[in-house]
Amino acid sequence: MWHIKKNVIVVHSSPLFQPVMRFIYALCALVLLSSFEHVTATEKCADKAPKIICYAMSAAGQCIMPRQFGEGRKFMKVHCKKHCGFC
Repeated sequence: MWHIKKNVIVVHSSPLFQPVMRFIYALCALVLLSSFEHVTATEKCADKAPKIICYAMSAAGQCIMPRQFGEGRKFMKVHCKKHCGFC
């Protein structure tokens, strides 16, 4: 039940008020988290760079380059992830 006391709305707490509010907060958090997961899960596996660049760099071994020589590999993970099989 609601009533106004000195221009302030007061909610009388019932035995169900706090559990219902906890459920609503949990539901909102779940919806928020699932929306972030959906965005990352539906990101399609595609190359951002032109195919010829991905082909040339993979032929040069940039997809499998060891970590200490990995500047090309970092580029490939971002721009040629489909061609190199990173996704």
